[in-house]
Amino acid sequence: PGLAADEALLGLDALDVLQAGWAPSAWSGWPIFHLFTIGGVATLGPSTIALRLPSALAGIAFAPALYLLGRQIGGTRLGMVAGLLAAVLFWHADTTRGAWGYGAWGLTCETLGLALLVRTMRRPDPALTAAAGLALGLALQVSWAALAAIGAGALLTASTSYVNSATRRDVAKA
Repeated sequence: PGLAADEALLGLDALDVLQAGWAPSAWSGWPIFHLFTIGGVATLGPSTIALRLPSALAGIAFAPALYLLGRQIGGTRLGMVAGLLAAVLFWHADTTRGAWGYGAWGLTCETLGLALLVRTMRRPDPALTAAAGLALGLALQVSWAALAAIGAGALLTASTSYVNSATRRDVAKA
């Protein structure tokens, strides 16, 4: 199995960064998640596994992130089903088998950021709020689609807060 042209270019850019340092010509404007690729090439040498390992790790991290989001939305059972489906979905496995880790890391960070955002809106915690902001900020570095995830998180949190406050009013009346 050879490398696609984009994967090979990513590997050459990683080698350039390792050999020439942080010169603008060596980086080619890749997203921040390609630092994992540079680390893989530095650790394992210039090989297919070194290029594809960061993307595979992002794919693996997606399942627990989706579990956390599902758990925040609908409880442990929904979280388990969501995490299990994420672990076996063909689309995600196919997407994360190449060296294009920015897509996989972006999706994983969006999912984790949403889970932390929903959690911190229910029980405010400055550390979780900062972690949610960091995850969503990293996702934005990869794709503008993270804006949709942030909007969905805000709507979900607002609707959950509205339902909870309405339930509290009903209980107070009784």
